[in-house]
Amino acid sequence: MIALKKVIATIILVLITLYLTGVFYHNNRFPSKVYVNETNIGGSTLKKAENKLERANVWEKITIKSNTEEFLEIIIIKINLII
Repeated sequence: MIALKKVIATIILVLITLYLTGVFYHNNRFPSKVYVNETNIGGSTLKKAENKLERANVWEKITIKSNTEEFLEIIIIKINLII
């Protein structure tokens, strides 16, 4: 009976450890399958996503969508001021 309790306690401890590891890993990352301007930034940290978007260099508009739904579209207008 004591061996069974130790096995159950060990399994619970392993599950809690795996859960907390996943929480800390995904805490500062975008969810999977997130696209900005057709660039997949899912699973990326903010810095890595910024680098990907700088390399893509498509800033006529910003479109944020998931695999199934478009959330936001912002059209960027450039204004040249001559002074």
